[in-house]
Amino acid sequence: MKNVGGVQADWGFKMPNDSEIELETWADHGEPNAEKAFEKEILDKKIFTIEPRKGSLAPGEQMDISVSYYPKEVKKHHLNIFFQILNGKPLAITFKGETLKSRA
Repeated sequence: MKNVGGVQADWGFKMPNDSEIELETWADHGEPNAEKAFEKEILDKKIFTIEPRKGSLAPGEQMDISVSYYPKEVKKHHLNIFFQILNGKPLAITFKGETLKSRA
């Protein structure tokens, strides 16, 4: 990633669970729909990782960001995340991965 602008860029990736509120144990969480349950499984198992998740770049400065896919089973995975530069519009990104059965 490179800051091609003329001002400092503070940025970060937001995962779907970054803004979750921790509910009290007595609170009814309700039943998640299939998509939310799938998303939670991906997040819990850390199937997609981003390093670093946030940072700051001076004008002209650049850095590497690593996105990794660690499938735990033969399956298709997808996860919607947001990338945002401070005071800018968020950019929606979909990570997709698929593991295939080996033909051994």
